[in-house]
Amino acid sequence: MLMVPPCRIGGDRTCWHAERLSARLNDTVELIHRLMTQSGVPMPDSQLRVVESLADRFTTTPFSYPEVGATRQDQLPRGYRRLEARIDVGHGRQRFLEVSDRLLTWQIHSESGLALQVSDPQVRQGAILIATLPLGPVKIDTRCRVVYLITDDRRAAFAYGTLPGHPETGEERFDVELTDDDRVVFNLRAFSRNAWLLARLGSTVSNRVQAMVNRRYLAAAAS
Repeated sequence: MLMVPPCRIGGDRTCWHAERLSARLNDTVELIHRLMTQSGVPMPDSQLRVVESLADRFTTTPFSYPEVGATRQDQLPRGYRRLEARIDVGHGRQRFLEVSDRLLTWQIHSESGLALQVSDPQVRQGAILIATLPLGPVKIDTRCRVVYLITDDRRAAFAYGTLPGHPETGEERFDVELTDDDRVVFNLRAFSRNAWLLARLGSTVSNRVQAMVNRRYLAAAAS
């Protein structure tokens, strides 16, 4: 829990504690901004570990948001940041099968610079994912569970939702599609908002990190 001491009331009723916290958050924003946009955040080698005990720990844990499965719907829920992005990643069935296999074996995630612990080597409904994103001296841990899985001749897709302890609440869908004109398209759909008080105070940091990770997903799918 974030504890903020009582405010010092002055002529302008300025709380110096809030000012100090704001200054520190701004410093953090600038640090992460430099890491991401100037020197770049180094992407470590793919790190993927299968930890079957995760299923025992988190299978019955409730999701941290009520709109479970809403990434299947045409309209994403209100009250969240919403994302819809797509990128062409090739042509033909062979390319579709290749990207689908990488998606459904967690490779696109691990190739995005995330260190992963998963309960299953293949994506399945109910699978648990704990992802760690290194940002210089800072590491961000996330916990998710797969909400649904779709596989057919022209689509491979799944969505996972956040569990308690994740700095965000919401759901994200990853979708590889073979279109009627033989293009292979990778789609992202998500809705989320900050869960922790500190994450809300540092929402600029959180939003930038989320945008960076989503760009990496798209780049990994296209590789």
